[in-house]
Amino acid sequence: MSNETRKLPTRPGWWWREGNRGPYIEEVDCDQNHAPFLAILGSNVVDDGTWLAPIPGPEVLAALAEYTAAVHARDDEGENRVRRIQEGGSNSADDLMELVEEMEYSAEMLADAIRAERDGAA
Repeated sequence: MSNETRKLPTRPGWWWREGNRGPYIEEVDCDQNHAPFLAILGSNVVDDGTWLAPIPGPEVLAALAEYTAAVHARDDEGENRVRRIQEGGSNSADDLMELVEEMEYSAEMLADAIRAERDGAA
């Protein structure tokens, strides 16, 4: 992996690292001056080229699961809803609006969770 795709920890949380035997997880914390350090070792975070990516927190993962469920529901139910709309069945406009609203809501919740975690509110 090139160094351009690696990220140095900038916030507390769990981070993927590259080790001699493969990737592993390291917990990063911050001191009173917001300087990142390794929680277990108590040492400062250094740019040694082994940091891969942050691991999302529980709020982001829960929102991602809801968004994924909405996508699957759209895929599973979309064909039936589209068929009812095309046939002019009752509530065809309601079906379409419900599908759009479910997708928009879950996408907004995912974006909010990512933003809150990134800004340190989570």
